[in-house]
Amino acid sequence: MATTAVDNSRGTVESMAMSAHLLNQGGLALMLGAKMLLTAAAAAALGLAAFRIKQGAPAPRITFRFALMAVQAATIGLVWVCLSNVALLSSL
Repeated sequence: MATTAVDNSRGTVESMAMSAHLLNQGGLALMLGAKMLLTAAAAAALGLAAFRIKQGAPAPRITFRFALMAVQAATIGLVWVCLSNVALLSSL
């Protein structure tokens, strides 16, 4: 979010279509809200699957593993994006 704000203040254009649409419609607040909703949805999926596992249902184990791996992959991807943004901003 910080790099997006800095980039916007310098007059750059967002290259991601969905992010650009969110920024055009509601600015950084809408984009932050969308990211928070996605995070809450991932947390709810993990929480509900863990609750069902605790009840003894076998199928949610697969859902829990899949959701956990997806969250881990997204976290690794975000670390990569953050490092790329830092490198990009330092080169400007």
